[in-house]
Amino acid sequence: MPTDNSQPTVETKPGRRGAGLKRTVAGIVGAAAFGGLGVASANAQTEGHSLKAHEANRAELVTPNKLPGYGIEVNPATIEQLEQSTVEVMTSSGSPGCTGAKIDFNGEKFVVTAAHCEAGLTGVADGAFHLPDASVKAKDYIKLSNLNYVIGDPMVPTSERWQQPSGFVTGISVSTADQDIALLQVGGNGFKPGAVTAGSQHQPDAPDRAQPTVRRGFDQINYMDYSKEDQPGYEPIPGQEVAVFGVPQAANFEPVMGKGVYLGRFTYRNKNGSTRLMDYAALNTQGINYDACNFGASGSVFAANINGGKEVFTSGPLSVRYNVRYDPYNTAYIPPPEGSGIQPGVAYNLEVEREWWSYLQTTTGINLSSFDTVCGYTVVEDLLPGLVAGIGQYAGPEDLANSG
Repeated sequence: MPTDNSQPTVETKPGRRGAGLKRTVAGIVGAAAFGGLGVASANAQTEGHSLKAHEANRAELVTPNKLPGYGIEVNPATIEQLEQSTVEVMTSSGSPGCTGAKIDFNGEKFVVTAAHCEAGLTGVADGAFHLPDASVKAKDYIKLSNLNYVIGDPMVPTSERWQQPSGFVTGISVSTADQDIALLQVGGNGFKPGAVTAGSQHQPDAPDRAQPTVRRGFDQINYMDYSKEDQPGYEPIPGQEVAVFGVPQAANFEPVMGKGVYLGRFTYRNKNGSTRLMDYAALNTQGINYDACNFGASGSVFAANINGGKEVFTSGPLSVRYNVRYDPYNTAYIPPPEGSGIQPGVAYNLEVEREWWSYLQTTTGINLSSFDTVCGYTVVEDLLPGLVAGIGQYAGPEDLANSG
């Protein structure tokens, strides 16, 4: 959530970008340049559930239907819970920003989103940074902003989300432990709950809002449970189905629901050289309007049913994305028919992305030919206590100077 309108710089060499807005919009950060995916590794606490590391020169790739979780579906109740828990983080003047999810942690309700959405406050484009004092796991950056932020309900028309928001952001706790995650504290409603809004134009893959919608205050919005994220083995099985839900720019910030396949938990290398764990899910989006982790969907989460369908796993916030179907740096671009030619800049972007795609396949050991998008989500595990403690621990100018 930036305090300026500076345009982000796109690197001219292979690099990763987040799923925030591709462009800068009145105080909302543009998509960030990222470091590369690190060597695949299984989480030591989840033996038997994560994919093992693969040799870089492995000749054969595993097809998704050979993964251990293949055939495990996400149930309709989980999809509905995810849909009803997803929110949009906006400025009070109506500038759209990132997606987020309302969560419950130890009885308290927050919104989780990506730290790179707060790059204008922290000065770190990819959201991963640390402070000199390693004991400080998070700080509250809200007082460094000259903007006010609100929580918009994706179930109501885009033009009305900020005018009568579901709640007001009163704290922005950003991880200072090289993790792309932030926790938002939310205050009261911006309207009288239960008010009825006129329907909005239906968007592809979005819930039908042609009919009037009952407004929801923050208390009425559903939530995802984060109480077990730090338990050993609490994660999906590679190959199983996941539900994804975002509010991307390419769909005019209307909600987009999709399903994907969980690939596993891997080590990701940040731009500053540090590493973190990421959960990866692969999607076959069929185009920009159907891409639930396209730019603007940063901070969204995926959901999956685990432990025989008895529990719902909720991922951390969407951090990075890879796409080989259309130009990943131009949300308005649709590839021309085969052989009709392609603009040099677009061709280069796609070439870079395909190089990353090949690297993803080699690193994960999975054949990704049936997908066009891979979405990477920050692993939460034991990060929540530090983020909760960071609320009210306000960052100062020294925390900007030492970031990165």
